[in-house]
Amino acid sequence: MAESLTLHGAKDIKRHIGGTDITRINPKRGGDTHMIRRWWGGAGKALYEPCVVFKVARTAGELRLVVPIKESTRLTITYDGTDGFTFTGAQSIDRIGVFDSNLSFCEEYLLPHIVGGKQMKRTVKALPSPAPAQTIGTVTITGSATPTHAVASTYTASISGTATGETYAWTSNDGSVVFTAQTAKSTDVTFSAAKSFDLTVTVTKAGATGSPKSKTLSVTAA
Repeated sequence: MAESLTLHGAKDIKRHIGGTDITRINPKRGGDTHMIRRWWGGAGKALYEPCVVFKVARTAGELRLVVPIKESTRLTITYDGTDGFTFTGAQSIDRIGVFDSNLSFCEEYLLPHIVGGKQMKRTVKALPSPAPAQTIGTVTITGSATPTHAVASTYTASISGTATGETYAWTSNDGSVVFTAQTAKSTDVTFSAAKSFDLTVTVTKAGATGSPKSKTLSVTAA
């Protein structure tokens, strides 16, 4: 959702309309400005500028919008709700920095009066991107379909998807079955009698597509 606000100097925010993704971050030490190391000029030197810093909420990962500030600064910030910013009505400001949530520099916007035309964006590194979606996919059980009862047999579950850190839970309709590791990916299973049983594993990963997903293997114990 598009959102805009107008910044007057280091203190005043006016006409904040269209959303709540942009919020000002106040310095922990108090005051109105953060001292941020320059990301332009001064090669090899640690030069710091007073800046107003905004947190920008974003599905792909939070950003920090860093505005070098003077009391005479005027600036209207418009955010497109995803990755883009437009700056208008600029007074006493040349550039604005875009950082990730760890204050690692990603982009800067150079304003029209210093580039001789439209605002220009310079990209140093990509903005944060969302983690790839995790999936469970197909669940497979490997192990003997004809185990010997009262003797441990090994069964292992696997998934075809991309999930990591998933959890496993083994069950059976054999009420006297014995598992050596009932919540592990691989377990020894001892069936109680010479008959047919079902062995089921359920795989779970919070947030993963297809979670939870179960697989049942029919076995006939000898």
